Amino acid sequence: MGLRMDEISPQLIDDTLALYSRLGFKKAFTEALAEVARQKPHSASGTGLADIGRRPVPGLEIPNVCDLLLGASFES
Repeated sequence: MGLRMDEISPQLIDDTLALYSRLGFKKAFTEALAEVARQKPHSASGTGLADIGRRPVPGLEIPNVCDLLLGASFES
């Protein structure tokens, strides 16, 4: 995701991308993760999959962690 790229030398980034080009990685990876969220929305709850699932899958219902906790079928 490019986090903390400032800690990697520009030369290493260039060399790595030359060896392993992205070739549409962002779109393909996002679509793959959205499919996981689509197939198993409960597994996406409380994770980054929830964010990914909601955007490309209109109407996808992913449980909110707070709702799951407060609605659990056990006493405090």
